Amino acid sequence: MLSNTASADTPTCPTLIGPPNFQIWKLWIMAKLWREKVIGMALGTDTCLITSLSIPGTTTTVPMEQNERVHGIIQDSISNALLLKMEMHTTAKDLFNALLSIHQVSSLTSTFYIFQQLFNSAWYGGSAISEHIMSLWKGRPAQRRGESGLVK
Repeated sequence: MLSNTASADTPTCPTLIGPPNFQIWKLWIMAKLWREKVIGMALGTDTCLITSLSIPGTTTTVPMEQNERVHGIIQDSISNALLLKMEMHTTAKDLFNALLSIHQVSSLTSTFYIFQQLFNSAWYGGSAISEHIMSLWKGRPAQRRGESGLVK
C-alpha cells in the first residue's frame, strides 16, 4: 500500500529505528525528499508562514501543503517509538532537525567506544602500529587476534 505523502515511483525509505541505521536512513530520506523536490522544506531553505509548536513564540515560513507533505514523508519513515517522541515537532524542518540532533550525537558514543577499545587492548609489535589502530577503528580487534599481533 502506497503512502499518500510520496509519489508512487519513488523507492521506499528504510524505517529509522535508531543509531544503528541512522546514516543509511539519512541518505535515503534526503534522496527521497530531493526526488520529490521538497528537500528545501526539511533543510529550512524554502519558506512561508507557519507557527512552530516545538519552539513557542516562533514562526517559520513554508507553504502549508508542502510542509505537511514533507512532514508526512519523514513520519512515514520513522519507527513508532520515534514518532511518539517527535509529535511536538509540527514543521518538517523542526522534525528533521530533531531527528538529526538525536542521532548525530551517537558519533560521540562511537568515539568513546574507540577509546574504550584502545585502553582495553594491547599491541605487542607483531604488526605495524597503524594496522593496530585501524583494526580498533573498524571495531575488529578480537577478530584480528593472531594475524596482526593484537591481543585483547
